[in-house]
Amino acid sequence: MTDKEFVEADLSGARFTRCNLSQAVLRGVEISGADIDAPWLLEGGNSLWVNGIDVVPYAEDGYDLSVFTSGTPAYADVLEAFAGRQAMVRDYLASVTPQDLTVERVHPWSPQHTETTLHCLHTILEEEWEHHRYAVRDLDRIAAGGSAPE
Repeated sequence: MTDKEFVEADLSGARFTRCNLSQAVLRGVEISGADIDAPWLLEGGNSLWVNGIDVVPYAEDGYDLSVFTSGTPAYADVLEAFAGRQAMVRDYLASVTPQDLTVERVHPWSPQHTETTLHCLHTILEEEWEHHRYAVRDLDRIAAGGSAPE
């Protein structure tokens, strides 16, 4: 079926098992709810492009199960990761322009909605502020002889 073309075809609910769909091109398609299971996609420099973005690196990140470990990371590791994130935001703030902040992006968890870069930046800064606020509150409580809230 090489070079087969489907135009305005309803393939909803179709199941492709052990099929070669490499180099397939999908334009103007309804793809919500699609489920792709291709573990070998992560091998050998393969790519999967969605709206002009190669999503394979994101799939690789998804296989990082370390976020579910029960061990506590070393404090130095936490500080290093935190400093890295702060540097990333600081570098971005040093170079961002007012025009950059008005660019609209697709909301990652709600693709039918968009958010401006400024809104995303506000979310990051608000999260940082709230974490700081609760850390200071808990440290004050501990310093006063109490314990941090659970």
